[in-house]
Amino acid sequence: MEENFRSTGHILDASNAIIAQDQSRIPKTLYTRKGAGQPVEMLQFSYMSEEADAIAAEIGRRAASGCAWHDIAVIYRQNRLSRAIEEALIQARVPYEIVGDVGFYQRVAVKDALALLSLAARPDDRQSDEAFRADFSHLRQFRVIL
Repeated sequence: MEENFRSTGHILDASNAIIAQDQSRIPKTLYTRKGAGQPVEMLQFSYMSEEADAIAAEIGRRAASGCAWHDIAVIYRQNRLSRAIEEALIQARVPYEIVGDVGFYQRVAVKDALALLSLAARPDDRQSDEAFRADFSHLRQFRVIL
């Protein structure tokens, strides 16, 4: 099953070059009938934050030139990139939806930690107290015995 029905020739040429580097893999050559398509552009970054900022900037550039938000997708190679990308999108005010995962700031452990830090920093602030109570409501089922 070497025919690819979705990708274009340039994408498959790049994929074939990467696949060929794996000596333990059974040789195969992916192909398509869709034509060459747009050339693949390779960029290299030293830091995750640089990569994430470049992604957010490119999305902003494409949206400004008329591309609809829902026509843009980011597929990242490692889950550890999700936080950097999410922060860059927030900073650039790019609307986004994470599919197949939970956003970094929506994770229970992160929400709990932020609520605790907020309460510790401002113990007399009513909002800190309410955030703490809201974020730790899932813990009410447990009894603490000292």
